[in-house]
Amino acid sequence: MTTMYTLNSPMQPSSLPTSFKAGLGLYSALWYAAMPLALCSQRLRSGLWPRIRSRPEPRETDIWIQAASAGECTLVQTLLQSWPQDEPISCLATTNTPQGMQVLAGTTPPRHMIFTPAYAPLDTGPRVRKALNALRPRVVVLLETELWPNLLTACAKRGIPVLLINARMTPKSLSWYTRVRELGPRIQPQRILAVDQDQACRYSYIFGSQAVDTMRNIKFDRWSGVQEPLPYVQNPLSELFKAQSRLVVYGSIRREEEPYLVPVIARMASLHPRSIQAVFPRHMHRIPAWKKALQETGLSWKLRSHIQDSVPQGTIILWDTMGELEPAYAMARAVFIGGSLAPKGGQNFLESLAQGVVPCIGPWWSNFSWVGPEIVDQGLLTQVSGPEDLVQALSHDLRSPQSREKVFQRFAQYLRQRQGGVHDALSAIRRELGKDHYGIETQAKEKLV
Repeated sequence: MTTMYTLNSPMQPSSLPTSFKAGLGLYSALWYAAMPLALCSQRLRSGLWPRIRSRPEPRETDIWIQAASAGECTLVQTLLQSWPQDEPISCLATTNTPQGMQVLAGTTPPRHMIFTPAYAPLDTGPRVRKALNALRPRVVVLLETELWPNLLTACAKRGIPVLLINARMTPKSLSWYTRVRELGPRIQPQRILAVDQDQACRYSYIFGSQAVDTMRNIKFDRWSGVQEPLPYVQNPLSELFKAQSRLVVYGSIRREEEPYLVPVIARMASLHPRSIQAVFPRHMHRIPAWKKALQETGLSWKLRSHIQDSVPQGTIILWDTMGELEPAYAMARAVFIGGSLAPKGGQNFLESLAQGVVPCIGPWWSNFSWVGPEIVDQGLLTQVSGPEDLVQALSHDLRSPQSREKVFQRFAQYLRQRQGGVHDALSAIRRELGKDHYGIETQAKEKLV
C-alpha cells in the first residue's frame, strides 16, 4: 500500500453561516449542560474532571497531537520514538483519560524534542480558542477517530493545518456523520490518512476525496521488534510442563463468555483426557466464579499459585497469578483467545502468534479488525462460529500441532508486509511543518536551538 502526499496551500478561513455558528454554540452548551451529570459518575468523572481543571500553559508548540485514550496514546509513543534524533522540535500531546495520561507521562521523547503531556481541553468554543491562542501550534494532529467540531473550526479560522492520522470510521459513525454532511467542507482536516480503502471511502463521503489518502496502519509498527518464540529452556514455566505437554490455553477470558467455555472445557477433558487445560480470566476477580462453575460441572481444578512441581496430565488450571500468559502460549499446542465468543471486541491474539501458535477466536474481534481479514485467509488465525466449532478446532490443533518456527516466520512476514505507517505519518507531519526528508529548515531550527 503506497501513499502520495501533496503539500496543500494553507487552509483559508471560510465565512460561517449563522446556522452553523448557532449549531456550534448549542454543541458547546451541551458540553456544559452535561458536566453535572458526568461528574456524578465515577467512571466519567475520572476523565472529565482533569480536563475541566487543566489550563494550557502559554508555551508555543510546533505539533499538537490529540489522542483520545490509552490505545491512541501508544500510537503517540510509536510516532515520537521514530522522530529523527537530530531534529529539534516541540510537541504537546493531549488525551482525554487518566489511562491515556499514564501512557503519555511514561513516554521518553527523542533527543532535542521538548515534549509536554497534558489533558485535552473540552471541545467548547472558548476553551479551544484559549488553548490555540496559548499554544499557537504549527500543525494539529488528530489520531484515529478524533473529529472535534470546535477545534476543527478554530483551526480553520487560524489557518492551522490539521492532519487526521491512522484514520478509521465505523459504519455506525458514518451513519451519524451523514446527518451533518453539509458541514464537512467547513471543518475538514487538511489531510485525512485512512488505514484502508474502506475507511478512506467513508471519509470521502463526508469530506470529499480530495483531502483523503490511505496509509499503512501505525499499529503494525508497534510489532516491528517482535522477538522469536521463547525457547523451552528459557521458559519460566518449563518446570511445570514437559516439552511435549498437550497444553490448551484459554487466554483473557471475559465474563460474558464463561457460560460458553465451561462446556468446551468439559468436552475437551472428555475427548482428550491426557490434555492439560489452563484458564486465564481477563480479570482476577472472576476466579471464584470459575471455581463454582467447574465444580457444578463436576470438573476438578488447581490454582496456579498452588502448583510448584510438574503438572499431571488431565489437570485443569485456574491461573490466578499475573504475567505468565505469554510463557503459557509458548508452551501451548492449542490456544483460544477470549473476548470473542461474546460481543466484547476480542483480545490480543498477536501475542499467541508471536509465540508460534495459531490461535482460535470467536466471531467477535472488532478491536483487532485492523489486522485485516487476510490473517484468517492465510491460516494465521482460526475463526470459529461457536463452542462446538471451538472444540473441533482445539482438538485438531492438539492432534496436529504446527511448527512454531514456521508459524512465527509466516507471522513475521505478514507484519513486515504491512509495516511503514510511522513513515507515512511522519512524512505527512514533516511536510506540513515545512521539512523535507533530509533535514529541517533553518528558521525552524533557530527557533528551538
